[in-house]
Amino acid sequence: MSTRTLTLKWRTTTARLDVPVGESPVTTAARHFGLVPARTTLVFRGKRYRLDDAVVDAADDLFGVAGDIMVLGTPAHQQLDAPSRAAAVARRVPLLGPLLACFCDAIVVLCVRARGDWAPALARGLVAVARGVGLFFSSLVPRPPSRARRRAE
Repeated sequence: MSTRTLTLKWRTTTARLDVPVGESPVTTAARHFGLVPARTTLVFRGKRYRLDDAVVDAADDLFGVAGDIMVLGTPAHQQLDAPSRAAAVARRVPLLGPLLACFCDAIVVLCVRARGDWAPALARGLVAVARGVGLFFSSLVPRPPSRARRRAE
């Protein structure tokens, strides 16, 4: 099985990949870098190559290039419309999955909102409670008599 080799660059990573015959370079790049093939684009000298049928046939001219071919795309787990972890749980657990998904989504919303709004107030409250507890316990410790009291006696 003969292969064709391309030098692909995605972000700061450069890789020299063998593209099997019959497979699109876009698919190979997407699989190697963990991208969604339908949203991956190869760019070389201002020309864009996508997974469309018409462009896949035109992508054969990429195999003669000597430079790096830029890969554009977002990793699958960072896509805005990627399924959430709660949705994955809902698919795996047939009966309690949707209930667990709603519960997990509610926890995530509370944590995100708490980070921006409630976290500073909560931190100030915890510091105040710690100071109060510290003052209470320090008041229970007997103090040695001061010098002024010793002189008076």
